[in-house]
Amino acid sequence: MRRFLLAAAAKGFYANAGLDVTISPGGPDISPAQVIAGGGADVIVDWMASALAARDKGVPLVNIAQIFEKSGMELTCRKDSGVASPAQLKRKTLSVWFSGNEYPFLAWMAKLKLPISGGPDGVTVLKQGFNVDPLLQKQHNGRGGEAARPRPEADGLPRSRRLRAHGG
Repeated sequence: MRRFLLAAAAKGFYANAGLDVTISPGGPDISPAQVIAGGGADVIVDWMASALAARDKGVPLVNIAQIFEKSGMELTCRKDSGVASPAQLKRKTLSVWFSGNEYPFLAWMAKLKLPISGGPDGVTVLKQGFNVDPLLQKQHNGRGGEAARPRPEADGLPRSRRLRAHGG
């Protein structure tokens, strides 16, 4: 998402609209809702589930736009992990960003009836960091991400499969 915001700034879209915009860095350990609640931003980009959870906790957020028609969250699995469909997630270890990004993932696991506590009928869930090293080192079978991000193989990483968080 950040690259699209930066491209719009580079093309002068904000300036042409009379807006003075500063785009601050984000990341998996930065909660946009906490940034705006602390006065560090006037407008944030956040996943709807995360924003709703923050609003339930008292952060006075207002949704001004919804960018994606469906969930933008995906699960990327190495091709050699044996996961080609959601039905093959049992007994796998998966990582996902927290700070609100886990809610669509957890809802998807519930829809698939996969407990997140591990075991033969469930998945083991790890807190995901900023880089793909654990996936490359085969410490887990798949990692959460955004549909707008380039595929890992675009950066010379092993081929992967993406599963959409809305069920397939």
